Amino acid sequence: MGLMPFFHIYGLTGICCATLRNKGEVVVMGRYKIETSWGALMMAHEVTFALIVPAIVLDMVKNRAVDEFDLGKLKLRAVMTAAAPLEAEVI
Repeated sequence: MGLMPFFHIYGLTGICCATLRNKGEVVVMGRYKIETSWGALMMAHEVTFALIVPAIVLDMVKNRAVDEFDLGKLKLRAVMTAAAPLEAEVI
């Protein structure tokens, strides 16, 4: 899942280059919205790996909109976060 700006080194190498190297597919969001990320992208495209900044991880953990989705259908196997510390309670 591509949630980082691709003009930034993290977005370019961490998402684009690493995904291409591993023969993957990048799912790109135009703008982050919890409803779009979980519903239309994470599940519909069967996202397995996501590089996400801590602020978005926090929203995904605490936002009530996530309760509306059947997380049993989620294919996500790993999340990598960077750019700022992630609080222990969120981990």
